[in-house]
Amino acid sequence: MNTGLVTNEFLDFSASRGNDLRSIGLTGGCKWCLCTNRWKEALNARKGDDDPVVPKVFLHATDESALSNGISMDDLKKFAAEGEIGGERGGVGNGVGDSG
Repeated sequence: MNTGLVTNEFLDFSASRGNDLRSIGLTGGCKWCLCTNRWKEALNARKGDDDPVVPKVFLHATDESALSNGISMDDLKKFAAEGEIGGERGGVGNGVGDSG
């Protein structure tokens, strides 16, 4: 699992796959614990690296198991939320962005 900042485009994408997250009150801009497989589906469906269908991720709150589910660290870093790269993360955890 990873924690991401969902977008309206991701919510539309997820609903088109049978998981309408709006039905539980999510809106674009919400932080949410995302299923790694759904995030990867959005990653694979994107039209470019700036496609908002792929939620930005919070590396410090992303479980290392995401890396064993076919997601690369490069992809996670490419879609990292602002402040999550270069030791600027805000928060504490044992996520993939932690160095210790």
